[in-house]
Amino acid sequence: MEKVKETEFYKRVIEEGISCILLLDKGESLKSSLEYLKELESLYGDRVSFLYSDSLKIGEELGIYTYPSLLIFKDGLEKARYEGLPPRKVLEEGIKGLT
Repeated sequence: MEKVKETEFYKRVIEEGISCILLLDKGESLKSSLEYLKELESLYGDRVSFLYSDSLKIGEELGIYTYPSLLIFKDGLEKARYEGLPPRKVLEEGIKGLT
């Protein structure tokens, strides 16, 4: 799981159009959110990038006001958004749509 800052996010996700799962979280819940995604990253990390950020600026610019939030991007476009952590099966379906 790679931490990204604002400039890295815009360059890699928006400009380069990588397929990714982006976790936006802050504070005390970040550790448990990262643990939630580690197993999925071990299963799907060869097909999709798993990124996270605690940047409030990214969240604000994407209209995120609930933390944690997960976003799925493909070809530089947001494909799905979840406020909170979705059930694993829901997220796996979203990941399969990227490959």
